[in-house]
Amino acid sequence: MHTALGDYTIPAPPEPAVPPTMLVPTTALRILCRRTGGTLSRATFYRWITDGRIRSMRLGKHIFIPCPPWKNLFVSTGTQIEP
Repeated sequence: MHTALGDYTIPAPPEPAVPPTMLVPTTALRILCRRTGGTLSRATFYRWITDGRIRSMRLGKHIFIPCPPWKNLFVSTGTQIEP
């Protein structure tokens, strides 16, 4: 590109990082119960999130659970997960 400042090129923007797929707690709880065939109360699930037994992220008041750990959980059982 040519301007009064001389010849220069505009660098290409960096490739956007692909964020990991995130699940909301209700979806993660539903998947967990469906895949394991067990039942788990919502209160227990949120307590596990608070205690750190389930890895999660908070953005403001919202909680998100990264999907890859859930995929790893079910890979050992041969079960596919689709959020």
